[in-house]
Amino acid sequence: MFFSDLNKLASIAYDEYRVGKNKSRPYSSSFSISVQCVDRSSYESGDLALLREDSPIRGKRITKMDISAYGPDGDEQRWRIRIEIGHGDYRGAGVLIEGRESIWVNGVMSKFNDLILAFAPQSTFVKRHWNLLCIFGALGIGCITYNIFGAVMRFVVQPSLEPESWRFRLFMQGIMSICGLSFSMPLVAKLSTLWPTIELATGPEHAQIERKRRVWLLNFTLLAIIPLIVNIVYDLFKAFVK
Repeated sequence: MFFSDLNKLASIAYDEYRVGKNKSRPYSSSFSISVQCVDRSSYESGDLALLREDSPIRGKRITKMDISAYGPDGDEQRWRIRIEIGHGDYRGAGVLIEGRESIWVNGVMSKFNDLILAFAPQSTFVKRHWNLLCIFGALGIGCITYNIFGAVMRFVVQPSLEPESWRFRLFMQGIMSICGLSFSMPLVAKLSTLWPTIELATGPEHAQIERKRRVWLLNFTLLAIIPLIVNIVYDLFKAFVK
């Protein structure tokens, strides 16, 4: 979610605030935006000034934003809008709309739904395939551990050691893969943090940690992981052929 997306969300609430303010009892209406940044600074505003081009938060990494708008009290036009957004897997994130007119509530909710659906979706591949990634990670750890252990035994401890049968290799790799589950599960958990449920991509490039780590992970996968997997598959193929 980019800075422009936050501006669009706030604009919907602000437009409803202006309409309600002009109808009746303008002093009972209110609008506010509060922002918290990664450097622990916080900002508040009673209009959209914080989301303009010259805003002081334009160059900061936003971690949380609250947008609130209230309509007149004490009559049938009473209403309320609240938007809460937090970077990461923030459980309090959401849009709250309250009002006595169901047509108005449904109309405003439709505006938010249409806008949110237009945002670039966040990847949920890791969360959707959690168990599968844990299994593949454990298998990879088992194969790597066995190959390292075998190389040490063959070239350092006992150079004259006879090559193992493919059944023995598969059995030992299976045992080590089961043990590797205890390592692959926290690795996959760490991997899932690179694609948070809500990613506020604001501020300078060097402050967007998740994006930088995803680029590093892609490069590491292309240069190291894929060649290693190809080598392991080739070794297994040779073992079966023999």
